[in-house]
Amino acid sequence: MNMSTCPICGTELRSGFCRSCGYDESADFLKSRTLGPVSEIDALEREVWFLRLERRRLASERTAPKKTAGRIAAGKVDGSLTWSLDDEGTLTISGSGAIPSLSLFSLPPWHAVKEKIRHIVIGAGVTGIGRSAFADVTTLTEVTLPEGMTNIDEYAFSGCRALADVVFPESLTSIGDYAFSSCSSLQTLVLPAKLNKIGKYAFHFCRSLTDVTLPDSLTSLEENVFGNCGALQEITIPEGLTSIEKHAFYACAFLTSISLPASVKRIGYYAFSECSRIRDVYYGGSTLEKSEIAIGYSNEPLLEAFWHYRG
Repeated sequence: MNMSTCPICGTELRSGFCRSCGYDESADFLKSRTLGPVSEIDALEREVWFLRLERRRLASERTAPKKTAGRIAAGKVDGSLTWSLDDEGTLTISGSGAIPSLSLFSLPPWHAVKEKIRHIVIGAGVTGIGRSAFADVTTLTEVTLPEGMTNIDEYAFSGCRALADVVFPESLTSIGDYAFSSCSSLQTLVLPAKLNKIGKYAFHFCRSLTDVTLPDSLTSLEENVFGNCGALQEITIPEGLTSIEKHAFYACAFLTSISLPASVKRIGYYAFSECSRIRDVYYGGSTLEKSEIAIGYSNEPLLEAFWHYRG
């Protein structure tokens, strides 16, 4: 037996003592009583010794700190912002201020470890996300955004095709053009009550999107905002919204039901083109009010559906 290591747990001995389980080489009955037959007393003493060691080991496991994720990369973002990535794939942004936008040919500071990112946690104090900050992080599945954040700029998460879960803070007021375009795993959107702008193509080609909740604070839906969201089956346009721009719901092939408030005065061309399954439009106004809506060309699926009037 190699007595340089503990025979109980394998830890290296120091001066014959194991700091992990409490083994003491000087009192080792396995070693000191190997010559000759083992008496009943020796056997009893050895059993008591092992019971004590087992109690120490269990106590040590209960009090030992839990394993924490180790940091594998870190650095500075800009100003007072820092970033770190742990070995579980969580990218954490800390500090105060907005994450800066990227220029056409610049790369984010975490670009070298981009393929290891699974989760993004943005800490309190971060007020916005700049252009293309997390674009094309194809391994990203989940994002946590802080209260106090007000804007997500264009292309911020564009092309994050594994992203399935985003909880938006109530403080958010603006989502930029193409911000979540081609996030093809995103299924549910609950947009906060203060949001007053969603840019064009913001959720374009979110092909798994089935459930969308829009706030009453919106006044328009921009070009192609939900274009090619093929899994979307119904949509409720909020009260107070006045315009639905061109291609807004283009090629939402499984869209069957639309709730449309009387506040809508304009529907752009191709807004509901290639939506052949629309069956019902629940309209908050009268037939006269419907006739006053400026509806652009190539919206036949909308016009040919059955309209339910509430006004």
